[in-house]
Amino acid sequence: MTLSQLDMYWETNKLDNQLKNLDDIVAQLEREPEDFHDKENQNDLHLLVDDIVTGASNLAESVCTREKTRQKIFNESRHVKVAIKGLIDECDNHAHRDKSDVDGAKRKVGKKAKDLTKQLTRSVVDHVSDSFLETNVPILLLIKAAESGNGREVEDCSNLFMGHADKLQKVADLACSMSTNVEGIKMVKIAAHQLKLLCPQVVNAAHTLTDRPKSKHARENMSVFKEAWLQQVAILTEAVDDITTIDDFLTVSEAHILEDINHCIEAMQSNDPETLDRTAGAVRGRVKRVDHVVMSEMLNYEPGQYTDSVYRAVGTMKNRIMVEFAECVEMVVDALSKGNVGDVDEALFIDVAGLVHEGMRDIRKAVALRDDEESEESELDEDPLLKESLLNQLAEAQIQQRERLAYEQLIAGGKIQFEVHSEGLDDPGCKGKPHIVVNGVDYCPHKRGHNVVVLDQCGNVVKQQAFDTTQHKEGVAMAKFLDEIPENHIALIAVQETGGDGIKAAAEALKRFGAKDVDAPYGASWAFAGYKGDHENKGWVTEVARPRYQGPAMISDMINTPAADMGQIHVSIHAEGCEDNPYDRIASVKINSIERSPMGRGMNVVVLDKSGNYLLSKNFDTADPYHAVNEGKRMSKFLDELPEDRIVAIASLESVGDGLEEAKEALYRVGARPPIDPGQNGSFAFIGYTSPAKVGWLKQVHKKRRQGPSKINEFILTPAAVEEVILEEEEEEQVFEEPAYHFDENKYERIILSSEEEPVKHSASSIMRSLPDEEKAKISKLNEGFLLEKNRLISEVSRWDDSGNEIIVLAKRMCMIMMDMSDFTRISLHCQDYFLLQLFLYRHCFE
Repeated sequence: MTLSQLDMYWETNKLDNQLKNLDDIVAQLEREPEDFHDKENQNDLHLLVDDIVTGASNLAESVCTREKTRQKIFNESRHVKVAIKGLIDECDNHAHRDKSDVDGAKRKVGKKAKDLTKQLTRSVVDHVSDSFLETNVPILLLIKAAESGNGREVEDCSNLFMGHADKLQKVADLACSMSTNVEGIKMVKIAAHQLKLLCPQVVNAAHTLTDRPKSKHARENMSVFKEAWLQQVAILTEAVDDITTIDDFLTVSEAHILEDINHCIEAMQSNDPETLDRTAGAVRGRVKRVDHVVMSEMLNYEPGQYTDSVYRAVGTMKNRIMVEFAECVEMVVDALSKGNVGDVDEALFIDVAGLVHEGMRDIRKAVALRDDEESEESELDEDPLLKESLLNQLAEAQIQQRERLAYEQLIAGGKIQFEVHSEGLDDPGCKGKPHIVVNGVDYCPHKRGHNVVVLDQCGNVVKQQAFDTTQHKEGVAMAKFLDEIPENHIALIAVQETGGDGIKAAAEALKRFGAKDVDAPYGASWAFAGYKGDHENKGWVTEVARPRYQGPAMISDMINTPAADMGQIHVSIHAEGCEDNPYDRIASVKINSIERSPMGRGMNVVVLDKSGNYLLSKNFDTADPYHAVNEGKRMSKFLDELPEDRIVAIASLESVGDGLEEAKEALYRVGARPPIDPGQNGSFAFIGYTSPAKVGWLKQVHKKRRQGPSKINEFILTPAAVEEVILEEEEEEQVFEEPAYHFDENKYERIILSSEEEPVKHSASSIMRSLPDEEKAKISKLNEGFLLEKNRLISEVSRWDDSGNEIIVLAKRMCMIMMDMSDFTRISLHCQDYFLLQLFLYRHCFE
C-alpha cells in the first residue's frame, strides 16, 4: 500500500468509524425480530457491514500489519458478514421458528463483532510496536549522507526520512482511534503536529549541509535539528504509550519477540550471520522499549510489593538475560562470519534465546498482577497463534537440538540406536506403513514389499531401496543389491503391506546377513536386523515375523558400530587452499562422521584420546599476514604440551602460511615427515600420534596451490584397542600344572611319571623364556625340520584321490585339522617334545 493510498484511507475510512459501526451493529441487536423485516433497516445494516469490511481490509493491507493478523482480520470480517446475513434470515423466518433461534443468531453476531474488534486492536498495537522501534535510524542515515556531500543519496534518504515521519503520525492517529483517554489523545495529536512541522526543517538542514559539508555552521545547524527531532519523537512515543493499554502492548511485544527469536534460530541454523545480527538487534530494541514502557508505567503506582516484583523481573531481563543474549549473538555472528561453523554452540544459543522469551513472559505476568480496577487480563493474550504456533516453534527447535546432540554423542561413542517396524496389510490398528529409524531419523522408503536400509561401519546410512517382492524380478534385484554390499555393513529390513514369492530369490543373500526364515506368507509382517560378516557373533542380529492380522513386527536396539567392535574410528579430513577448484571454504575434520574442526583460516587441530574420544579443537591462523609467526609458535607450544597417547588430526584452510615453519619440529614429533609445507595457498591434511612409534597408521597429504584439496579418509585402529587385545592375549595364556615326565623318542609316546610333589604352574611363554640358549637353538633347528615335514605332507595329501573313498576324505580332514593345531594351538609341553609329538601324529595319520 503506497503512502498516497494510505492518505486516502485516512481521509475516508477512519478506524474509529469502523469501531463505531461495530458498536452500532451490536446496539441494533437489541431490536425485536420484526424490526429486521423492514427492507430499509436491512439495507442500512448491510451498508454498515460493507463499510466495516472495507475499512478493516484497508487496515489489514497496511505495511505494519503482520501476516497472521492480516489473515485473521479478513476471516473475521467475512464471519461478521455471514453472521449478519444469518440473523436477517432468522428474523425473516421468525414467524415459523422458535425465538431462541433468533437469539442464537444475535449472540453469534455479537461474538463475531467482538472477535473482529480484537483483531483490529491487535493490528493497531502491531503498528505501535513496530513503528516506534529504532526511530533514530532514518535521521542518522540522512545526516551521514549529507556529511558526505552526495546529493543523490541525500535525496533518497530524505524520502525515507519523510516516509518514516509520515508513518509515525499515521500510527499515532491509529492509536488515538483505539483509545478513550481524551487528555492522552490531545497530547498525541499535539506531539504529532509538532513532528509534522519539524520534518521539512530537518530535510532543509540536511540539504544545507550537503551543499556545505565542511561548514561548521551547517554542521551545528544540523546537530540542533537532530536533537530537536529526537526529542520530539521521544515525546510522541511516550504520548502514544500513554494511551495504549499496557497489557495489549506487552502481549503483542511478547509475540513479536518470540517470532524474532525463532527467526534468529533459523538464521543461525542456515549460517546467515547478517540476518541473525539484524534480527537480534530487533530483539534488543524491543526489550529496551518494553523496559522503558514498563518503568514509566510503574511511576503511576506507590512503591510496594507489586512494583518490587516488576522491577525484579525487568532487572533480570536487562542485567542478566540480555547481557548473555548479546554475548552469545556476538560469538555466533563472529564464528559464522569467519566460516568457523564448528565454533557455533547451537544448543547454548537456543537455550539463551529461550531465556529471552521467558524473561519477557515474566515481565508481562508481573505487570498483570496489579491489584486495581484496570488489572483485567488483555484479551489479546488468548491468541492461539502465540500459544500454539510460536511457542511450539521454539520448543520444537530446543527439542530437536537436544535430540541431535544426544544422537551425536551416541555416534561419537561408536553406537547406533535403531528401530525396525514392519506392518502387514491387515494388522489391527495399522496402516501398513513401516519405519526404519536410525538415530532418530526415519530412512524407510515406505514402499510395498521389502524396504532395505544399509549402514556402513560407522553407522551412517549409505543406501536405501525398496523391492516389491511380489514380483520375482524384484527378488533377483534384491539379491544382487545385498550381494554388492561390502563386508562389515548392517542391513535393516522391514516389510510394507506384504512380501511375495520373489523373496525366495534373495533368500541366500539374506542368509549371508544372518537371516533364517525369510519366506513370510501373504500379508505377514517381517522385521530384520542383519550383518554382513561374522553375524553369528553379533548378538543383535535377529528377525521377527508375525502372521497376517497379528502384526506389527518390531525390533529396537542400541548396538556398537562395526568399526567400534573392531576397535576402529573413522577419520575424514578435507583441507583446501584458497585457489583450489572447487574452493568451498571447508577445513573439515570428521571423527565418526561428527564435524570437530573449528574451520578457521590456517591450521585447524583436533585432539582425541587414545580411544578416539574427542577432547578439544584449536585454530591457529598461520596464514595471518601480520601474526603468522606468533600463531606458528602457539601451535608448536600447543602440540608439545599435549600428553602422551593423543591422536592429532589437522586440516588447513586457505593457506598454511609462513607460520607453519615455526611449528614443523612439533609436527615431526607427532609423526609428520618432511616435506610438510605445500607452499603458498597449498593444502595440508595430517593424522598423527603423540607417541608415533606405537602406531602404524600415520598419514599426511599435502598439495600445492590449485592441486587440492588434500584428503584423508581412513579407518584407524585405536591404540587403546591394541592395548586391550595385548592384555587379553596375556590373560588367555593358559596356566597349567606341569607334571614330571620323560619322552621316549623311539616310541613317540608320552609316559607320565608318578610324583608326590606339588605340581609346578607355568605358562608356555614362561617356559620358552627360561630355556638355555642351547635348547633354544635346538628347538629352532627342529622347527625348520618340522616345517619341511609339514610341506611334504601337504604335497602328499593333495595327490590323494578321494573320489568315492570316505576313508581318504576323513584322513585328509584329520591332516588339515592337525596342521591347524600346529599353527594355532599352544600346549603344555616343552617345545622340543611338542614338535616331536606333532611329527608322530602326522606320520600316524599318513600311515
